Amino acid sequence: MRPANHSFSVIAMAASVGGLKALSIILGGLPANFPASIAIVMHLSPEHKSILAEILNNRTQLAVQQAHTGDILCRGSVFVAPPNHHLFVAQGGRLKLSSAFAEKVHYARPSAEPLFASVAEIYKKHAIAVVLTGGDGDGSCGAPHCLDNFLGSVRE
Repeated sequence: MRPANHSFSVIAMAASVGGLKALSIILGGLPANFPASIAIVMHLSPEHKSILAEILNNRTQLAVQQAHTGDILCRGSVFVAPPNHHLFVAQGGRLKLSSAFAEKVHYARPSAEPLFASVAEIYKKHAIAVVLTGGDGDGSCGAPHCLDNFLGSVRE
C-alpha cells in the first residue's frame, strides 16, 4: 500500500454509539480498490476492549484496523480510533493517538473534532468530513474546517 498524499482524499467519519449500522452499510458498499483512506472515530465505552475494527472488517472489502500511533493512511484502508483516545492525522498521513487522559471534547474521547481539524489541516481540499450520528455537538466545530467537502449530518 502507498501512503496517502495530497493526490487523493482522506475521509474522516464520526459516529455515536448507534453508528455501527450506518458504518457497516457505508463501508460494505465500497470496493476493495476504493481510492481514498478512511479514519473513523466512534463513541465507545472505555471500560471494554473494542472489537469495532474486527466487526467492520468482516462487513467490507476494505482493510479495517484499529489505529495506532505511527500508522500511515493508505488508499483503501480504514483506521478506527481505539476507545478513550483522540485520533489525529499528521504530516505524511501518519496517525497519532492522544493519551487516555487527554481532555474530552464535547464530553467525548475520542471526539470528531480533533480528527476533523487535523485531516482538514493536512489534506485541505482533499479532506472530507462525515458526521453519521452524534451527540452533544461533536463534529460541529471540526467539520467546518472541511466545509468545502462537508457532507452534512445523517441521523438514524
